[in-house]
Amino acid sequence: MYDSAGLPRIIEILLAACILSHATPVELTKVVDVRALSRADEFVKAPVRLQGVIISDLYGGGMFIQDDTASIWLRGDDKLFQGLRRGDQVEARGMAAAGHFAPIVVADMLSKLGTAPIPPPVRVTYEDLQSGRYDAQWVEIDGIVRYVTGGSLMLAMGGGRLPLLFTDANDGNLPVDSKIRVQGIALNQFSRNGQVLHPVLSVQSGVKPAIVTPPPPEPSLLRIDRLMAFSDKLDHGHRVRIHGVVTHHQPGEAIWLEGDGSGIRVKLTDLTTYAAGELVEVTGFPVRRENYAPEMEHVTIRRIARGIPRSPVFLPSTLDALNHDSGLITLEAGVVELMRVPLGLRFVLRDKHRDFVANLGYRNFVVPPQWQSGSLVRVTGITSVSSVPVSDYPGTVDPREFELIVRSPADIQVLKTPPWWTAERRSWLLAGITGMLGLAVLAIVWFSRRRLRQAAAARRQAQAEFSAVLGERIRIAREIHDTLAQGLSAILLQHEMLKDHLPAGSEAETHLIDANEITRDCLTEARESIWSMRSQVLEENDLATALAGVLDQLTDSNRIAAGFTLNGTSFRLPPVVENNLLRIGQEAITNAVKHASAKHIDVIVEYSVRNLTIRVKDDGRGFDPATVHCDNTHFGLIGLRERSHELGATIHFNTSPGRGTEMVVTYSFPTP
Repeated sequence: MYDSAGLPRIIEILLAACILSHATPVELTKVVDVRALSRADEFVKAPVRLQGVIISDLYGGGMFIQDDTASIWLRGDDKLFQGLRRGDQVEARGMAAAGHFAPIVVADMLSKLGTAPIPPPVRVTYEDLQSGRYDAQWVEIDGIVRYVTGGSLMLAMGGGRLPLLFTDANDGNLPVDSKIRVQGIALNQFSRNGQVLHPVLSVQSGVKPAIVTPPPPEPSLLRIDRLMAFSDKLDHGHRVRIHGVVTHHQPGEAIWLEGDGSGIRVKLTDLTTYAAGELVEVTGFPVRRENYAPEMEHVTIRRIARGIPRSPVFLPSTLDALNHDSGLITLEAGVVELMRVPLGLRFVLRDKHRDFVANLGYRNFVVPPQWQSGSLVRVTGITSVSSVPVSDYPGTVDPREFELIVRSPADIQVLKTPPWWTAERRSWLLAGITGMLGLAVLAIVWFSRRRLRQAAAARRQAQAEFSAVLGERIRIAREIHDTLAQGLSAILLQHEMLKDHLPAGSEAETHLIDANEITRDCLTEARESIWSMRSQVLEENDLATALAGVLDQLTDSNRIAAGFTLNGTSFRLPPVVENNLLRIGQEAITNAVKHASAKHIDVIVEYSVRNLTIRVKDDGRGFDPATVHCDNTHFGLIGLRERSHELGATIHFNTSPGRGTEMVVTYSFPTP
């Protein structure tokens, strides 16, 4: 159901939407208005009419145009741009589009209006370009030339590295290490989601970068440990020279040098081979790498002399390794784990202070059998401090972790192989024992469940047999009741009628009286047989009600006080169980009435979740269980215990001479 009061508002909104959908979009005449469009405005496809100056050469099927507000890229058919060049003043018409990163204009008409000077560039920093907001803008920036190759140049400044792309390759021939000022169009590398990755500067043909400061006549020669250290004279953005002895070489990636007690990693861009022990001079730019100490990049290397490879420094503890970053060291440690990784082998080693990792860059190397967990090895390699804690405070920052770069398999020497009884084998044995125990437990559970199923089946069979026997006994009892007992009752009735016709005191009357006594005895025995074979009370009542009835029947005729208590909620049990429990209770009550000379009898029936308990307690003369033999002359104790045993129930007698008797029988319900 809709609220009728809201219908006018809904209609108003729908009408407004229809009007807006058919309204003519406003024509955009300023670049800044086009750049203000968001990606959500892409579907508007606003018409554009711009007047401005072409500031670029033909680039990627388009050109850049700048008006008095900003610049933007025009994309269109190549024919539109024929004959146009930088400095031409044009009028462009087309539609605004989202572009892959920033808004653009898809031009369908370009007309030349004349020529005009290129507008002055915007002075920016690397951080400005990194933000992405200067995309497609005519900018100017300063930096130091790191390297020149082909039509590109890498410019470095405090904030990062900026690639320069020259439309004319000849314009990029600038001296390395010179500080230049360059103008160009800011572009960006971006992700598929349109997010900034790195800025790039496009330098147009004829735009000559200006050298602000020429390169130093000769780079300063520094000790390795003084790279990027405090100096009030040196500019760390320029090249420096260092001398050192080669300790390790990874072709095409890096070499490691040592000199004056310190080590350094030098990044390579060629495949020149350097031998351990060579003394070299490296000229390049120091950079702060991600780990701990600085390294060198964009270098030129001059061989000075060939020498003997340096011996590693033996360290008694891994704690000392943190003071030898990029240095050649030797340590003794135990092998915790050895694994293959894409680049070769990776060791996890341990001494008394810490665990550390050693990497060996041999992919197809066959691992010797001695290299296994538990071995004690002496390993030589280049230290690489790999973890620096983050701190917001000035001062010394102490590293915490390191890795070891192993130069070759010869740098790993096994000092002691592990004992046969290694932790790995102990783990396998423990796993085997655990598995066997698990199987044993499963086997025990399976056999136990099988025994329970068999016992349940036997119990069901016994119950079925007992039910059949009980049914047959009930049938026979009914037959006796309906034939013999009824016949004896009829005979007694006839005798009583006949007695009235005989002379008093005659011999016939005497024989008739004897016949009546015999008939009554037969009838009593028949009724007792019927009672033994048939529990009529269980046919119509539950066990608790049946026991209450037996208690009332046996105590009323003997003037004995009785009490009956039911705890819990009664429920029916299998016939064999109820019949035996009724007989046990009946026998206990009978013993109390006939043999214990009791004046008070209490019967308590308790139902719980797991058990059924029957208590028959009297205040009679009691007996000594230690001296009484369980035979038919002592209160039928044999029958009670036999019935309890058949049920799987427990029976106890709490009694002593002169203190009464309490019989407690407990039947536990079978587990499903």
